[in-house]
Amino acid sequence: MSRDFSEQIDNMRQPVAKISWDEATRYCKLLNKELPSRMQWEKAARGTSGYRYPWGNNWPNCRYTNFSGDPGSGCGTGRTAIVGSRSGDISPFGLYDMGGNVKEFTKDRIGDKIFVKKGGLYL
Repeated sequence: MSRDFSEQIDNMRQPVAKISWDEATRYCKLLNKELPSRMQWEKAARGTSGYRYPWGNNWPNCRYTNFSGDPGSGCGTGRTAIVGSRSGDISPFGLYDMGGNVKEFTKDRIGDKIFVKKGGLYL
């Protein structure tokens, strides 16, 4: 199945959003990878120091992350941002945008149909 994501991105460095868990899983399989578990995601995002956010314990702001798509609150863009464009949203393991931008699926499920999503605002 081919999808056109051009309506949601201005730059090829923006993350893809609005895909299903099945699509994300198929993409990972194409690369001989798999989605992380919830616990793997948490460690990758926050490290082992017990921080609340990838950047530490400071409350989110637009320097740290792209959050909230509502005009007048958060960063107010209503869109995803270019990956790595928020200088503070880098995890202790060097991963970008784990605290904002798009939510990421994990391989964990709650019940039959609800998948655990972690991270940012957009999905």
